[in-house]
Amino acid sequence: MSDAPVATCDRIVVEVADDLMSASIRVRARDNDAPPKPEEVVNALTGAKLHINDAVKKRVREFFKLVSSGKPITEPFLIAEGQPVNEGKDEELVWDPSYKQEAIDWQGDASINYYSLNSIVTVKDGTVIGTASPVVPPKDGMNVKGEVIKAQGTPQKLLIDDTIQRSPDDPCTLISVVAGRVVQTENKLHINEVLHIAGDLDFSSGNVDSTTDVYIGGSIPDRFQAKSAKTITVKGTIEAAVVEAEGDITVRGGIVGRNEGRVYAKGNVNAKFFNEADVAAEGNVLVGKQLMNSRVRTGGRLIAECTAVIGGHVCARSGIEVAVLGSEACTPTRVFFGASPDTLKHVADIDADIREARQKARQITEKIQPLLDNMKRLTPAQREQATEFVFKAEEITANADEKEQRRNKLLEEAAGADLPRIIVSKIIYPRVTISLGRRTVAFDEELKGPITIEERKIKNVTEFVIVNRLTGSVYPIKSMQVPMDDLLADFAPFMETPAEDQEEEEA
Repeated sequence: MSDAPVATCDRIVVEVADDLMSASIRVRARDNDAPPKPEEVVNALTGAKLHINDAVKKRVREFFKLVSSGKPITEPFLIAEGQPVNEGKDEELVWDPSYKQEAIDWQGDASINYYSLNSIVTVKDGTVIGTASPVVPPKDGMNVKGEVIKAQGTPQKLLIDDTIQRSPDDPCTLISVVAGRVVQTENKLHINEVLHIAGDLDFSSGNVDSTTDVYIGGSIPDRFQAKSAKTITVKGTIEAAVVEAEGDITVRGGIVGRNEGRVYAKGNVNAKFFNEADVAAEGNVLVGKQLMNSRVRTGGRLIAECTAVIGGHVCARSGIEVAVLGSEACTPTRVFFGASPDTLKHVADIDADIREARQKARQITEKIQPLLDNMKRLTPAQREQATEFVFKAEEITANADEKEQRRNKLLEEAAGADLPRIIVSKIIYPRVTISLGRRTVAFDEELKGPITIEERKIKNVTEFVIVNRLTGSVYPIKSMQVPMDDLLADFAPFMETPAEDQEEEEA
């Protein structure tokens, strides 16, 4: 309640909340007192300058009904509530039911919806997209003292361009003017042109290299290529094909690469399952069902909250979220998170260059220091030579400083915005190996979830810890510093690009 002075009237104390949006009363206990009377309560409320409306009068009646029951009133009794401000509501798109059903069909029996309507819905021209829910105007509020609280919101109508029109019969009905993918960002709605291929990519369509969004109603078979400057949506599967997009890649079926194809997105990659797939994304990689024996590299997180990651290699800068890591058959499963080993190798090489440069600068400085201490005794030629050596040492030092800045930037970019961690909800099986930097843990027995694995400093020592997500307890886990060459050897599968080799052979 408010720290401001409470209003009293004999036995009735009125307490008003800090925000003036509620007020309560309580009865000051005194010996041999008769129950309070209604006029006492009204006088107390009036003294507190409360606005007495019908709702307050009703609460007063309820209070005296409680008093007359003879039950002791030990807690403050809520007597008045203010009316909160309603900032209103923007006009919003309500999808036509057929598109909602399409999203459900795409989702299938997966536990998590990895497919948004915006990423999968393509419309023909002249079709109803949905309806626009009306703008809800703002409404002022009022506090318990009857003071008006002005609404600040200004609800907006949907902004649509010439790719969509409102029905002349009903302005709330939205109709597509062109064929394409419906895109909504905040209160703006438009349709992006889409290259729409009804069935599989085949020899009649040929390879795809599009400047627009691409929608493939079937699958992308072996050795075909699909590239887009925007997004690619595949209703079927991606086989041993090359698929690249500047935006997201969304796959209803899955990616079955047979260790030959390659899928790359500057955005996210969403698919129901991955099997022997080579996948890279600068955003997140999301898995609906299962990830088996695949090579996945992501600049964000691998999100497989309700499924298993079995075998293969995963490199996720911000870590992974998974139900099961490994398998009962103890399939070797390799996970890197945080800065990738190739980045660490690059940093180590820069460090070596910096050390060598600074040592060389020190050697030059030490060599010419006696000359600098006796400049008056030097001949003009010797002075010129000493000056050249000074400039040389300064140049080497400046070059080392520049490399150090580049090194720090590399590490900063590699770290990302999120604390890298591995979240496992069910179990980690034996023969799973994880690495953060050069720190590596190899599991030789089962570890039950739900747990989080991350790096923490304990007693000034940085080490891996396991956090029990139910109890919050933290305990260290034994890890080892792996030599850089060994780490890079484990990381080697990410450096192999069979799809690129395939393109060179075709060329």
